[in-house]
Amino acid sequence: MKKLFSTLIIITMLASGAAQAASVTAPAQTESTISVTDTKTMEKALLNAKSRIDIPDGLTEFSAEAVDLSMYQSCTPQQTGYRFKWSEKEDGLSFYIYTDTEGRVLNCYSTSPRPGGDTTTLTSVPKEEAASLSEALIKKAIPEAYANPSDCLVFDSIRYSEYDNLNFNISFKRMKDGSEVLYNQVSLDANYADGTLTINRLNIGYDYEAEFEAAGEEIDNPAESYRKVFPEEMAYRKSVTYLPRKGEEHIEKVELIYHMTGTGYISAYSGEEITPLSEVMPYLMDSLESSKNYASGSADLGLTPEEMKELETIKGLFSEEDAKKYLRSIPQLKLTDDMKTTGSSLTTEGGENRKYILSLNMSNEDEKTKHRVYSSFDAQRKRLTYLNNIIYSADTGTEDNKPLSESEIKKGNAVIDSFLNTVIGDKLSEFSENEQTDEERYSLNRSFRRMVNGIPYLNNAISVSYSPKHDLISSYNISYDDDEQFPSAENALGADEAYAKLLELSPLTKLYIPTEDGYKLAYTISEMPEIDALTGENLNKAADYEAGKTAYDDISGHWCESIITELCDNGIALSGEHFRPDEAITQEDLLRLFLAGQQGRYMLNQDTESLYSYCIGSKLIAEEDRKDAAPVTREQAFIIMVRAAGFDRVAQLSDIYKVSYADGDKLSDGCIGYAAILSGMGVITGDGSELRPQDNITRAEAAAMLYRYLKQ
Repeated sequence: MKKLFSTLIIITMLASGAAQAASVTAPAQTESTISVTDTKTMEKALLNAKSRIDIPDGLTEFSAEAVDLSMYQSCTPQQTGYRFKWSEKEDGLSFYIYTDTEGRVLNCYSTSPRPGGDTTTLTSVPKEEAASLSEALIKKAIPEAYANPSDCLVFDSIRYSEYDNLNFNISFKRMKDGSEVLYNQVSLDANYADGTLTINRLNIGYDYEAEFEAAGEEIDNPAESYRKVFPEEMAYRKSVTYLPRKGEEHIEKVELIYHMTGTGYISAYSGEEITPLSEVMPYLMDSLESSKNYASGSADLGLTPEEMKELETIKGLFSEEDAKKYLRSIPQLKLTDDMKTTGSSLTTEGGENRKYILSLNMSNEDEKTKHRVYSSFDAQRKRLTYLNNIIYSADTGTEDNKPLSESEIKKGNAVIDSFLNTVIGDKLSEFSENEQTDEERYSLNRSFRRMVNGIPYLNNAISVSYSPKHDLISSYNISYDDDEQFPSAENALGADEAYAKLLELSPLTKLYIPTEDGYKLAYTISEMPEIDALTGENLNKAADYEAGKTAYDDISGHWCESIITELCDNGIALSGEHFRPDEAITQEDLLRLFLAGQQGRYMLNQDTESLYSYCIGSKLIAEEDRKDAAPVTREQAFIIMVRAAGFDRVAQLSDIYKVSYADGDKLSDGCIGYAAILSGMGVITGDGSELRPQDNITRAEAAAMLYRYLKQ
């Protein structure tokens, strides 16, 4: 099974230069014994490939070669395959197909430029038609995937290009007896123009040799079994909110959360944990990007009180000389007096309560040995926060790769304990050591996490490493927040209620996963959920505006039904089950809607602050005019659309415009140009003979404006 699975995921790298390549897997193969010069096998593979994939017309040049598929991504054993290339003689446009030795297609793609379109057009193919056409093409390319109705590919998702509405990516997943088969997926990047579906890229991840375990009696309570292996945990976590239009300024706050200690798979039959051959699981990562500004020591005359205060602060910080003396005083580092400073800096990170970071690099080198030290300090608290202590020697050999003996581990642990008591002794009692594995260890690494009120704080941790070869501390890192306020857990949800809410956000799903003994039926969750431990609120909520995923229950029979449906099919949709077509649209929703069509679909997924930061920075609206939930007049909508289209300066030439509506005189001063431009384009048609510029624009009218604009 390892051999069969070894080439899954190969094809992702077959043409890494294409920006829109989907991250999918390649079909498994048996070990190849085919000679690279065996033209009979190559001919058979070529004929098979051509029967599955239509070669574009006009490509008269041809070349073929045998390739080692393991060159594109690590796989064992070595796998032989073929690369077939068709191209034009003069322009260099090419079409590639990669296959295994039987001619089963792994990947194909074109280097031809995609038929165009731009952000001001709607796609010419709705989701249903795109799925039908794509499935027909894939059935021809992989007939094996449709031979058994209980084990076949099914439509998964479609995503239209954010910038070019004529292109889309569509994916199909393998389903076995109603359960997804992990890592078996087909992805197609295609263009549909002039009634023709054109392949830009086809990635095929399908295990032709898959063997599935026999069905058995499934466990009665999957949630309870999953909880035993991956329980919930209450923890503190720092959240960071960056202030719009304020550079790197941000607000930090410690939250009390519930999350799961991990994610993985349990057997649907035994409830025991099982591990796939190639595991790709979500993980928590909390990083804070900080701006760093070099602190100035300028002594110019005329210093302000703020400048003088800053200089006084810097004067009291841990100095470079202090840091060198401190490092040399720690016996576990083995630093000599002749080590020279190779670099140092004083930087700041954070906002109002910023930290001062002193960085110091030292080195001592001779013909046989290079000893280099990289370190950082919290300069205000005179605390070592980072260390990389490396010795490069000429006698490094294979003995360095031996597992550590019990005596080496015991000695190393004693060195680490002594070091930690020296550098963080007063804080060490706040940290709890993470469990070590029982596997053989080739290096000694220990890690700790901070506990506050008996609750882990995910943002504070210690890691330390010991080098048995040189008998010294080789690395150290600590994150520690001195001044944070931690909310009380007194009114937190109970563990049972919290676990139920976590599973509600990320329900258990059943799927087949590849293991050493074939594909096994397992339960897992799709993502790592997090909730506020006090309120149960979902902390990972995000808008989902993918094409085809929004369907409204209140537009049937409305005059805007077909307009809204076509926009939805093209990935332009406002969130919620109800469209509320006759309600006045809010400023925030109008901005999202217009920008999704004029700038790109990604604008739908921006959070509110990022959306307004863009709009104000782009001068679509003035900062003082921001009113997120306020209704928008038709006149204001005209101005926003014209500005987003880049015609603002032309629209301001109000003396050259006129409008033919009976109520044109109701337009505010300077607004006639905006109305005239959109009227001339057919984007606004008025209400019979009236434009109604001061009326609030409805959600249906805003959608119709965007639709007509995109149809130009």
